[in-house]
Amino acid sequence: GRLTTGVTHSRLRVRGGSLNQIQRLGVVVVRQSEGRFLSFDRPSFTISASRYIDDPSKQGEWTASMALGFSLRR
Repeated sequence: GRLTTGVTHSRLRVRGGSLNQIQRLGVVVVRQSEGRFLSFDRPSFTISASRYIDDPSKQGEWTASMALGFSLRR
């Protein structure tokens, strides 16, 4: 399988909307299998975690997400 990592950065700026200025910094990790698992071809597992570094209501808080991916063969 393959393991891939990276850094994420997201920034949202709305002109005239100081409450809508958000910035996050985090990491993403993707693990992809080369074979089959539970009838899925080359499944992958992705996890992302980031911290709000600029947000009026979530300053310093963390967010995370997970995803499962797979290919289908016909």
